[in-house]
Amino acid sequence: MLGGGHGFLQGQYGLLADQLINARIILGNGTIVTASKTSHADLFWAIRGAGHNFGIVTEYTLRVYDAQSDDTWAFQQFIFAGKQLDQLYTAVNTMKKSQPAQVVEWGFITRMPVLDPVNPVIIYTILYDGPLSVAKKYSAPIRNLSALQTDSREVPYLALPGLTGNGGNDIACQKGATLLRFPIYLESVNVTALQQVYDAFDQMMVQQPAFNNSFFLVEGYSVQGVQKVPADSTAFPHRGVHMLLTPVMVYLPDAKLDVAAVKHGQHLRELLLQGSGSTELKAYVNYAHGDESLGSMYGFEPWRLDRLRKLKKLYDPEEKFSFYAPIH
Repeated sequence: MLGGGHGFLQGQYGLLADQLINARIILGNGTIVTASKTSHADLFWAIRGAGHNFGIVTEYTLRVYDAQSDDTWAFQQFIFAGKQLDQLYTAVNTMKKSQPAQVVEWGFITRMPVLDPVNPVIIYTILYDGPLSVAKKYSAPIRNLSALQTDSREVPYLALPGLTGNGGNDIACQKGATLLRFPIYLESVNVTALQQVYDAFDQMMVQQPAFNNSFFLVEGYSVQGVQKVPADSTAFPHRGVHMLLTPVMVYLPDAKLDVAAVKHGQHLRELLLQGSGSTELKAYVNYAHGDESLGSMYGFEPWRLDRLRKLKKLYDPEEKFSFYAPIH
């Protein structure tokens, strides 16, 4: 939440940070304050996007919404061979131009030997807050492709984490493994660049099997609800971007592999940045590896960093909360 907070409902209601009404915070000097629109409003601005820099939140109040009357989400998952990447993401780029607020797209490039013992496969999931019959109208371009495997059904909201690889038993949530992430926000996917990523990812695992549990995460969010919130009203800087792509290097702790893992992760992200035509890397602070610039994580507008730096000096002058993605 303090770094923004993407989620399945953001297209309808905004980021998790946008739902924050107030927060009780312990500052570095031991002082306890309440931040809201009417109390320490400057701190309230800062903690919605850069909150880990300012204190420990011990209590908070969130805005909540009524669920759909029958709590029905349409879950559609398609698994494709690597050779279908061009077809798939050409269709995805077209679909995103009219993505409904109720839709979240979630995908992986990963190893799945049961379906392809040689090359990585592409898992592409569409979640829709509503009935499957309506969701299928949006997913028609994907359903027209020849997937290796499909799964379509209606599920309750609480089933979504487990169905998207975010369950307590999934690899990203397990203790004992090293997970390094290298996020990049993109408005759309350069299919040529993504093909280069796929090829490099495949070759990496052939050359270094220790990285075989690694995966490439593709999140495609609706932003209607996010953009209803004025861009300057919180510290979160990247409100207009639909897609979040992240190489995730997963391996058993081994200092000998750390350098190679960072090199591979940075290379995969750099391929996407080059393909975007931009020199500005926009990164989700909650996923940040640590090599990103402050502008990448907190926004390239000079006023944003100026304001955050002033607030850092005001609320955490001794920089006690500077372990992760510190403002300096």
